[in-house]
Amino acid sequence: MLLEMLLERSPLSPAAASTLSLLVLLVLAAGFDIAQRRVPNSLIIGGLIVALSLAAFSGWSGLGRMALGSAAALVVLLPVYASGMMGAGDIKLISVVGGFLGLHHFLFALLCIFIAGGLVSAFYFWRPKANATNSGVPYAVAVLGGVAAYLSVLS
Repeated sequence: MLLEMLLERSPLSPAAASTLSLLVLLVLAAGFDIAQRRVPNSLIIGGLIVALSLAAFSGWSGLGRMALGSAAALVVLLPVYASGMMGAGDIKLISVVGGFLGLHHFLFALLCIFIAGGLVSAFYFWRPKANATNSGVPYAVAVLGGVAAYLSVLS
């Protein structure tokens, strides 16, 4: 109810508020991932709550799109996690992205995320001292880059 009142008085449409919320979430996640090589669960849970709240504006169809997007992310990426190629925090973050975007948009955004992931990985492995300081790649940076690229093409 409070979110609905804020959006009614805000110049942002629900779609713009959703996009802005997603990008803010991803910037925060990327910052944590660069600094600590982890994405906090509190950030993931907060993102899910915001995605759920914004999806509720579209009624049951919006909630269904949100659930399908999140579930698709988990199903598609579970083998990637099981093989050790990606961390659980990254999988959960991408699941939140699926919730924000819905199934149709998520599948195309995932392709952009994977392309950005290749670029970020190449940067981290080729730069000097990459293996000496922090091992691993802050994949939330790739998620941010991929989603931002997808949204820029979409608009």
